[in-house]
Amino acid sequence: MQRQPALDHYLFAADEHYSPSDSRGLIFLTGFLIWQAMSQNSKIRRQVNPKDLEAAHKASQNWIYELEAGAHLTRCDLLERLSENCRQKALWKSVLATLMEESSIANDLQDSSRRLALLHLKTVLDCLDNLAAEAEAKAIEVSAPLPKVTPRNPTLGTSTVSAPSAA
Repeated sequence: MQRQPALDHYLFAADEHYSPSDSRGLIFLTGFLIWQAMSQNSKIRRQVNPKDLEAAHKASQNWIYELEAGAHLTRCDLLERLSENCRQKALWKSVLATLMEESSIANDLQDSSRRLALLHLKTVLDCLDNLAAEAEAKAIEVSAPLPKVTPRNPTLGTSTVSAPSAA
């Protein structure tokens, strides 16, 4: 499992600055568990960098703003909206169960500490999910068959390349 110093820094900062003192550690611990689950089930090949986090954070912020605009959403609606873009549905359900109460989503989004925790944890999950998708795409690319190259025709002085056959 690869170390993720930028992710560690992001989670420490989020926990330190945005968590109420009675729940300090929740963002870091939950983010760490997301990282553990993602790294066990995917082949993330590189470290998260600040640009990855910044892009995921901006996308998560926009998502939160959209949620606030439709704050009448139920928990089922929220999970459905999450599943539109997230491949890690079961992990998201666990994160939401940790953060959200059984009350309405609107009440939970009014609580700024929960909203910020959701923002930071969605950022972490989306960032790692993007890296996992990147690694999967590279694995598929590497496993694609190479074209056949036939040796030069000594009389013509040329070589030919043919597309790989579909197996």
